[in-house]
Order: sequence, then C-alpha cells, then structure tokens
Amino acid sequence: MSTLNVAVAGVGALGRHHARILAGLDGVNLVAVADRDTAAAEKIAADQGCRAVADIRDVLDEIDAVSVATPTFTHADVAGACLAAGKHVLVEKPLSSDVREAEQIALKAKTAGVTLAVGHIERFNPAYEEVAARCSRPRYARFERVSPFAFRSVDVGAVHDLMIHDLELARHLFDGAEVVSVQALGTKILTDREDAATARLTFECGGVADLTANRVNPTAARTVQAFGADGVVSADLTTRRVLHYTATPALTHGPPVLSALDDPTADRAGLRDSVFGRWIKTEEIPVSGRDALTAELSDWTSCCRTGSAPRVDGAAAVAALELAEWVLEEIAASEKRAAAPVRQAA
Repeated sequence: MSTLNVAVAGVGALGRHHARILAGLDGVNLVAVADRDTAAAEKIAADQGCRAVADIRDVLDEIDAVSVATPTFTHADVAGACLAAGKHVLVEKPLSSDVREAEQIALKAKTAGVTLAVGHIERFNPAYEEVAARCSRPRYARFERVSPFAFRSVDVGAVHDLMIHDLELARHLFDGAEVVSVQALGTKILTDREDAATARLTFECGGVADLTANRVNPTAARTVQAFGADGVVSADLTTRRVLHYTATPALTHGPPVLSALDDPTADRAGLRDSVFGRWIKTEEIPVSGRDALTAELSDWTSCCRTGSAPRVDGAAAVAALELAEWVLEEIAASEKRAAAPVRQAA
C-alpha cells in the first residue's frame, strides 16, 4: 500500500499532537505543518522532521490529506480549500460553529469524492466504547462534562466547546433516533457566551438524555451513565473506569426486596449495606489503555486509503451541530422568559 502524504494545519494545543502522532504512524509521511505563527510551526516541524509553512495552500500539491486543527471560525476556509483541491480531510470538532457552513463543508467533501472525518474524539475513548457495547439504545442516559476555565476556545461557548462532544455521543448511543424535544438553560460567568449549560433531549424512541457542560468549574470531570434493560453502565471517561450494575438472581427471581422489611427485627442498616451484592451485582469492566487520538488518526488515515466511512463523518458532525443550535435556541428562549416582567396577580 502506498504511503499517505499528510500535513497538519494549525499546531496549537491540539494540532501539535496531531503532528506528533501522524509522524509516527506506519504508512504515513508527515510532509508539513502549517500555521500563521511561523515560529511555532518551525518548532513543531523541527521536532517531527518535516517542513513548516505559513499557509496550508502552499503544500496542497504535495500531499494527499490534511488534518485541520485551526480555530473553529477558520474551518470553512481552511478545510474548504483542502477539499476543493481534492484532499482527504479531518477537521477538529466542531466542524463549524454554524450549521449551514458545516453543511457546505460536508457537501464539498461529497462532491470531491474524498474522505471527511470530524474529530469527535470521545467516540474513540475505550471507556465510551464499553458503554455503547453494553447499553445501546438506553432508556435514559446522563452526561457530565465540566472543567476549570482554560482561557482557550473563547470564540465559542460551552455548548460548542464541551457539550458538542456529548451531543454527538448521545445521538450515537440512542442509535441515531430522532430528537423530538429539547429543554435547555445556560449562564454566562466569565465570557459573553454561555459558560455553563444543561440540556434534556427526548428521543423519538422514548429515551431521554440529560447533559451538563461547565467550563468554569473548580475540578474536571467527564462521565456518562446509561440505563437500559440490561442494567446501568457508568463510565469515567478520564480515568476510564467502567462499572456495570446488573440485577442478581435474588432480585429477579427472589421475593420482592421490600419484603425483607416484613421481619420486625430486620437490620435496616445491614439491608442498606447489602443492596450492592445481594440484589445488585457490580462488575468492573476491563478497559483498553489505547490512546484515543492515535486511534482516531489511525482510523482516518485508513479510511483515506480504503475509501471506507470514518466513525464520525460529515453527516454525523452536522447532526450534532443541529442539536447544538437547538440547545442554544432553547437557552436564548429561557433567558427571554426569565427577563420578562412578572405579571402581578389581580
């Protein structure tokens, strides 16, 4: 199989890692890194043994594919130029901050007949993969993504910065079922955009997902819980600890749990302590230590070679953005309601 010649556009907090990983992948040749900060580009290029350029357009004739890790507001311009030149592209999430713009990017990829992948990296998190394998199409799911303020990605709010990850995961976990209603609230804390937000999605299949995002939190956490017919799966996406809670035979085939209270001498404290073990089994699921970004970039480069569909393609990314836009509309509506004068009772 021929070598895939690639370049990275943008070598900031994420792009520098794209360059490092791509430079080490078998069958991949990192030709160049591009950034308007030429000093930063030259440093990364020296580290990875490739060229540094100010504009990705300067090397399009020499490459097959581009990883775009530039600021969100530049994605349409940068990714659009690469797609128009017939290059395979991976774009860091979100595909755009505007749904119509994202649709245009996806359309350009389809027209050019090239691979477009979008960097929703949590789909490659082994802890999430275990959740999805054990609880597809849950009845209820809860996502939390909070972190201290990072002083970056301030061109977007918490919905596009953080919640977009979980909006995409929720769509995947509920097997692409249509969302029929959204309720949302948000608040500004340090910026002029929402820094914290919460949303409830109701799916056509009857399932419900609650999502919380906060980028001004004292500590960081990324968790997901899924409640389904086969129990509850709970995952810490940072530590990759996954727990699966299922009913024991004593719960499914034994007398009702509350019948234990029929005995007037029952030890209630002991009963509480025995719930997990006697009635509910807790299993810790072994999780791979595989690096998610390496897996994402490996999948993308493989798709570039084979023509197979990436795990998160343009359509999936656009659908996540449509949900994000819906959430933002509901946040705006809730703010308007909160600002309305309170009617006095007659």
